[in-house]
Amino acid sequence: MCNRLSPFYESSPKCFNITTLQELTTCLYQNPDWSLSHVASHLGLTECLNHELVAASVNTSTSDKNRTALHLAARVKLLLEIGPVFQFI
Repeated sequence: MCNRLSPFYESSPKCFNITTLQELTTCLYQNPDWSLSHVASHLGLTECLNHELVAASVNTSTSDKNRTALHLAARVKLLLEIGPVFQFI
């Protein structure tokens, strides 16, 4: 789990907040097939999408419903905030 957490706290000071950290660890635990970009999109941690390891997984899809991180971002109404991620696609 530590290797999956590090890109988040390396790229966002929000991840040092205990509530955000709890949401992050819960999301990672409950969704082991999600990529880092899925988790960032779901939690609204859009600044994390600029981290190299998170950005590398932007186009991957989940195994359960074939949703990409962009699908999740739209689902949680963050589509306008992730504009800068398109530089990695």
